Order: sequence, then structure tokens, then C-alpha cells
Amino acid sequence: ELGPSQPEAFLKACAAVLRPDARLVVTAGRHGAYAYESGTWEYCPAAQVPVVSTAGAGDALLAGVLVGLAAGLPLVMNRARRTTLADHPLASALDLGTLLAAFGVTSPHTIPPEVSAGRLAAFADEIGLQLSDRLSRLFPGRS
Repeated sequence: ELGPSQPEAFLKACAAVLRPDARLVVTAGRHGAYAYESGTWEYCPAAQVPVVSTAGAGDALLAGVLVGLAAGLPLVMNRARRTTLADHPLASALDLGTLLAAFGVTSPHTIPPEVSAGRLAAFADEIGLQLSDRLSRLFPGRS
């Protein structure tokens, strides 16, 4: 049975109908997320965090991706496939979306009331994630 842990057939079917210049983000829940750009897919694993509620996680992922794109981050980095989110410093809009979604699932609220740039940067530190220099500049007090 096809599911989030085995997305290859689904992603291939999506790519077959997408224009190569299309951009698409697909979440696979606890299995991570995928972004399609320039005719290829990039995988971003989910952070391993204690889950309190998944309500709003997809919205948080998309919000982080949109903020990252608006701030000039690339959607994806086109690098070797990661097995954990910590394998590379977070650098893309997809990485930022995945970080925000991970923060969101640790709260019982669909939009955590304590979410802020500073709190999100601290959360990344707490769970052992490194931010690239470019992504760090989006967070006040970090360079």
C-alpha cells in the first residue's frame, strides 16, 4: 500500500503532469516533506521532536516556506539526500518550513502563541540543528 513512508510513485505521478518550471511542496507528515523545482524533487526529513498535536503542521510548513522564499532563500538546495534534518545546516525555504512545522507540533495549539523569530532560532539550537549563515540573518540577534 502506498503511503507517506513510500512516496516515490506519488511523486513520480505528480512530476509527470507538472511543468518543469513549476514549484510544489508536498508534506509526508512525520516522514518529512518534498519540494519540486526545476524538474526534480528534493527531500527534507522531519525533525525528531515530541509531538503534542499535528493540527496546523501543514500550514506551518507552508508558512515557513513562503517566508523563506519572500526573504530570498532558495526553495531547495539540490544536495545529497539527508537521512536526518541535522545532516546539513538549514539553508532553504523548505528547511525553514520544516523547522517551523517541527516547532508547531510541540504545542497543543494550531498556532503556538509563543512563536517568534527568536524562539524559533532557540528551538533550532535546542534540537541540535545548525542554521546556515544566510538563514541565520533572518533571526534578530544572530549573524
